Amino acid sequence: MLSVEVLTLFPRMIAAPLDESILGKAREKGLLRVQVTDIREFAGGRHRVTDDVPYGGGAGMVMKPEPLVAAIESAKAREPSARVVLLSPQGRRFDQRAAQELLAREKLILVCGRYEGVDERVLEWIDEACSPAASSRRWRSSTRWLGSCRECSATPRARWRRASPEKAFWRARSTRGRPSSAAARFRRSCSPATTRRSRPGAASRR
Repeated sequence: MLSVEVLTLFPRMIAAPLDESILGKAREKGLLRVQVTDIREFAGGRHRVTDDVPYGGGAGMVMKPEPLVAAIESAKAREPSARVVLLSPQGRRFDQRAAQELLAREKLILVCGRYEGVDERVLEWIDEACSPAASSRRWRSSTRWLGSCRECSATPRARWRRASPEKAFWRARSTRGRPSSAAARFRRSCSPATTRRSRPGAASRR
């Protein structure tokens, strides 16, 4: 039986499809066990905040390490042999080969990224990263579109960044300070290397 625990900020979005179609049949037959865990349960404070501004500045937010690491450690305590997989565009392409390799593990912990990504310190608890499937990309495209709407997005800066990401990369500013031009150039220079390392096929097509 394949055992999967999903760590997410939006458990109801994950739980709803699990009773339908192939996933629902697999669970009924005892071939699949899925547990959905809300990362916010591990966040402290009254408002259970799970995001923070990125170190060095820039628009957008990243997932804080404290609640995310606590959620991963809690899941590992239940399934010590489970492989921890971060769902991130920086990971390798999730194709049929990747699916078969993960299926052979039998026990998985899937960490759903959000915002601009996760704090880099969290990667010490991650075994590997996979880029989400096409359906997930389509969902992110719809949320990106909604995020550019005045009624949905929190700040004008965030709306502008989503509507014009290329220009916003250079002009975006953090609420805690302005990143230097050197920091912006460093981030830009790291992007191709990250793509070549995690998704060589995509890098060769550029």
